[in-house]
Amino acid sequence: MSLSNSFSSTDNRAVTSQTPLLNLEFQKHVVEFTFPLPKEVEELTRDTGGFVFLSTICRVILKQLLGFRICSETLFDSLLECFLLEAYIGVLNWQTEHAAVVTQTHCFVWDYGGVDNFKQLFERETSIYKFKMPICDDDDILDDSNNHPKLPLVCIIPSNQHQKPGLLACSRRGEFRYWEDITRESVFEDHYSSLKVYLQEGDYGTHLACYETHQSSQDSCIIIFGSARSVLYRINISKTGMSSSSLSRSVGIMENFSSYLWLSSKYDTGEIITTTLGNRLENNLLSEVFVLMEKSLEKWAFGQARSVNKYVQGQDIYNNIIQEIYLSDSRIKKTDQVDLKLLDIEFTRNGELVILVSYFFGSNQNEIVENKNLSHALVILSTEEVQFSDAVIYKVDNIHRLKNQSNLSLGPQANLVMPNGGPAVFVVFSQAIIITTILEGSNYSNIVSLQDQTRDRIIGFCGEGSKSWHDRNIDRVSRLNILTAKTGIMTCKLNLMEIMDERDHTHDQMNLDNSQEMRDRELKRMLEQAVFNTSEKAGNDSVPVTNYISCEHDGDINSAAIEISDEIMNSRSQYLFDFIELKSQLNERCNKMSLLIQIIKFSNMLDKLYPSTRQHLFWNAEKMACALKLWEYYNSSLSLRGQTEESQRKLLVSAIRDYLKEREIQIKPNEDIVREIGFIFTYIEQVISEQEDSNLLIPEANNIILLSFEAAFNFRRTNKDLYVITSNCLKESWTFHPELLKVLYQQFEKTSDIIQDSDIQNDGEKIDSLKDQLVKLADILLGATSERLNCDDSITREDAQIYRNEWTTILKKLVRVGKSDDAFVLSETYEEYKILVDLIMSHGQNIDYYIKKYVNKYQENFEYPLYEWYVEKELYADLLSQSHAYEYKDSLQKFLNERNLNGISWMHDIYLNRYGEASIKLRHLARNQSRVNRNKTFLSMSKLSFLAELGDEIDLKNEDVQRNLDEIDNGFELLKAYSDLQEEFVSFLTSQRQYHDTKPKQVNAIMEGTAGNWKHHKPALSQIYEKQVIKILDGEIIPTSELVEVMTLADKKMENAFPFALQFTLNDNKISEDHRRTILQTIWRRIYLNDNWEILLDTSNISDEELNEHIKSTFVYIALEIVNRSVTGIPLNQWFYPPAEAFFSSTIEQFHKWFPLLSEEQIKSLIEDYLKENDDLKHYIDNYHLDKYVEYALGLLDLKSKFG
Repeated sequence: MSLSNSFSSTDNRAVTSQTPLLNLEFQKHVVEFTFPLPKEVEELTRDTGGFVFLSTICRVILKQLLGFRICSETLFDSLLECFLLEAYIGVLNWQTEHAAVVTQTHCFVWDYGGVDNFKQLFERETSIYKFKMPICDDDDILDDSNNHPKLPLVCIIPSNQHQKPGLLACSRRGEFRYWEDITRESVFEDHYSSLKVYLQEGDYGTHLACYETHQSSQDSCIIIFGSARSVLYRINISKTGMSSSSLSRSVGIMENFSSYLWLSSKYDTGEIITTTLGNRLENNLLSEVFVLMEKSLEKWAFGQARSVNKYVQGQDIYNNIIQEIYLSDSRIKKTDQVDLKLLDIEFTRNGELVILVSYFFGSNQNEIVENKNLSHALVILSTEEVQFSDAVIYKVDNIHRLKNQSNLSLGPQANLVMPNGGPAVFVVFSQAIIITTILEGSNYSNIVSLQDQTRDRIIGFCGEGSKSWHDRNIDRVSRLNILTAKTGIMTCKLNLMEIMDERDHTHDQMNLDNSQEMRDRELKRMLEQAVFNTSEKAGNDSVPVTNYISCEHDGDINSAAIEISDEIMNSRSQYLFDFIELKSQLNERCNKMSLLIQIIKFSNMLDKLYPSTRQHLFWNAEKMACALKLWEYYNSSLSLRGQTEESQRKLLVSAIRDYLKEREIQIKPNEDIVREIGFIFTYIEQVISEQEDSNLLIPEANNIILLSFEAAFNFRRTNKDLYVITSNCLKESWTFHPELLKVLYQQFEKTSDIIQDSDIQNDGEKIDSLKDQLVKLADILLGATSERLNCDDSITREDAQIYRNEWTTILKKLVRVGKSDDAFVLSETYEEYKILVDLIMSHGQNIDYYIKKYVNKYQENFEYPLYEWYVEKELYADLLSQSHAYEYKDSLQKFLNERNLNGISWMHDIYLNRYGEASIKLRHLARNQSRVNRNKTFLSMSKLSFLAELGDEIDLKNEDVQRNLDEIDNGFELLKAYSDLQEEFVSFLTSQRQYHDTKPKQVNAIMEGTAGNWKHHKPALSQIYEKQVIKILDGEIIPTSELVEVMTLADKKMENAFPFALQFTLNDNKISEDHRRTILQTIWRRIYLNDNWEILLDTSNISDEELNEHIKSTFVYIALEIVNRSVTGIPLNQWFYPPAEAFFSSTIEQFHKWFPLLSEEQIKSLIEDYLKENDDLKHYIDNYHLDKYVEYALGLLDLKSKFG
């Protein structure tokens, strides 16, 4: 690709020879390409990549291995260069238009100015000069931020009139070299002046700067050298050579006194970070110089004469700034720790100082060390004069926190550039620039970042008048030059006039409306430039910078994204390349669709997109992906003219033509029908039906349909998470066209029919191709159906269910044509394990092999449908007799247990010798039987199984054994009660003189004989009693509550009827607790009412022995004695209710819950009968001293204390 395509103007995609190459252009800021890297420098930066940490290791190893045999430092450096992967930095000088790249051993300098047009820029050969750098002797000096050996400090010295600029370099240990001019002759080793500044032990240089005064000459510059231990030197250059002077911080008496009063006479200076010039003093003979250290700020006055250097003051500003950060940043809690770093300083045109800082904060030191919550801010310092002194007090006037995209990692290190003292502010990071201003009332902020975050970085920068004196007039456009490791030199411009005009009109409503429209247009333009200036892969054809869109931008992201997407879809975007080849054009549009959503995501604006917008972008991109695949296929078919019929080649074209004709659609120049792709496939069937030999077109139609659907599904699988697309969103896709399922199904059926056609059976290749298409059609049909079944539209789901019902048939057809493995795979893919089981069983071949394969692969997901297949077909014996029943016995057992298939499960347990589990299940089966004889059968088998589990040695003292035996015996007692009742009723009938030949007559006779005393008095209870009599005669099991009614209401009670009724109620775990309480109250109420208490009204003639015997003969005593003996472990107060607590108290709502089949009237009638029993019980309590004798019975049984 040509260079003009790499850095194209976003306005017309063409570059004239007189205009800059625009990388980004917006209303307020522009980024232009200025100068490429010279070839030699480009090779250097490309090879090293900017990330080098091996230089120290190489040097140490070389010295250890060769140090005693190296005869000279020159030889050592030569060896070092062979092994050293160099780190590098860049230097730019605005005034001289020179650039440099500095490594540990050399400095490469070139002139980037004086280019009239861009054709000359790329055609001319750039002269580059290579200067050898002074090298540190102490190689253990490391850069704290980058962890590589500190590079030499370099600055470009302004030239005398009509001469080349000079170059000054120094090692970190203070060895200086100065070349008077940058020419070819100067690169020789003996063409430089040298100087040695002797630093203290362990000290090293941290800062070197050259500031121009009002004269542009080398001997009038202020050159400052600072060290890690805060020592400041002034370097002097003259025609006779170089010299240095260490600067003293001594002050006069008054200055020291005021410093003591107002400032801090002792403060932590720390490492010298940077310097900047301030105002001119004393008729321009002196210049203010501000020195920024790790925790403090110093002010000096430098004269033009080298000896005039005056220390003015120093102040600790670190703690003051931290205090203000606590107050200004609402995210920071009072308990948080703040780690602050002073980074850079500038002197503004209005006399303020601006300090760039970075800070971390967190609740503990670990959070700070992990670089969480990193922020950058501009700290504005104002001054307060000190009386009788040149010194001032610096106070924090404002803190302007810089905005950053949360997904853009800037790192803690940065530099501050304010061309000509502001108000424009450029904060330069290694891979991005924050552009903002310090204008009051303006909140403008933007981020420009390098596109290639892995291989490119900013290594140098400069701005006109940065850290120098400033004109009083504000620039209309503020400029910053940057040097990048991969691209070269670029210029970033900020239009200050636009920003100030917008600020000044913010209170005008009309302008507010216009401003919103302007912001919408700006946002769209930012998106367009990010999309169309970005390659999908950051490479040589990618624009080197991109503009990060702030998530706080208040333009309409939804309308901007939709407009751009539609313009790409319809080929109407002015930024699309004019490709002659359609494939390239479609590919370009696909890439731009992809970049659009990626850039929105990277800008943290995805959450601002409406769901409808996301879907719109997604479906446009999906259509483009399908169109690209279709064109690739159609283009390849054109090359097979001699091998295919014309009707086959033109099938797609014919379908499109019919569609356009029927819809009366006119396609404009440079447009296509990508947006209509979903409708075209319905017309393929129409074209096929019009052909005489339709079978000829079926394979071609399959190819077209399959390609499109596969492209759509692949795109969907890959990108749905990025667009946050759910199954409910898919109904807007072209694949959800109402007729497409029908088209797919018809194609499947027609293809299946062709395969069965005897005329083509001899064409093996064609048959195989059709079978492959049949498998793919089935896959697409199942996938499309599955998606529709998951959407929220009921009509769509109903239509899809029609085809879902055909899945088994569809897959069986695959099995029939020899594609059984594919059918199995499709069942797996769509997790239709029930169908998979059905296919395996119907296939009838290698059943055990497939069962073992899929059981091992899917375990319960396959096993359960397999077992259900047997259960549904009632093939219980086959299920339990198959080899897999024993091989996978545990999973089968789990299945049977979870499905509550105890009727089968107990047999499997016995087969596996699990007699104890079988016994428990048989007991459950017994309880659920509706007839007495079946209950007895299962209960008997339960007892036999339990005894088989115990074996020959039965330990009756074992609590668990006894509990199980008691449970089984209780079941038999219940069955005996049914038998006794049935026998009693039958005996009664046989004892009658009259023969009752019908069931109703028999029941009437039983009612007269066993309920004659009360049936007319309690009609509702009489009806219940009568119904249960019928069931008992038929050998049915009845609910416990009804059984209790029969046992306790009969005129003549069976032996121990009341104790049995109590035990049955306590043992029935199907009864709710409130219902159990009501039944127990009923039993005890009837116990009290059935005893003869009249004979105890007068006990004066009865002895104690006689009284005891009479109490022991009562139903109360017998029930208490028997139940207390049999229900061990149940407290007395849970089954015994004294007379005062035996009253009926249940509600209508409870009866509705217990007896849902009874009507409201039946329940009310039933409650009336129970209330009659309450009246009788109250009469007994009031007149027969019932409480007294019940308590007497408790005493005889020693139960009074238990009841308490």
